[in-house]
Amino acid sequence: MANERFGTKPLSPPEVARQTGISELRVRKLIEAGRLKATDVGVGSKNPRWKIMPEHLAEFFGVDREVARA
Repeated sequence: MANERFGTKPLSPPEVARQTGISELRVRKLIEAGRLKATDVGVGSKNPRWKIMPEHLAEFFGVDREVARA
């Protein structure tokens, strides 16, 4: 389910920004727009704490799913 580019663990928006070269603000806007799947792990807190699964990044960037599972 993971791939070499995005690793195996869930990533925060700043981590996604560093790995992809997209600004953290853009990552958050993509999440809010529903274009990048993410999970709010800060349930009950005032501000969301997003985590993005590597397979969702692969899906967003169009990486072949078979390659993503290698």
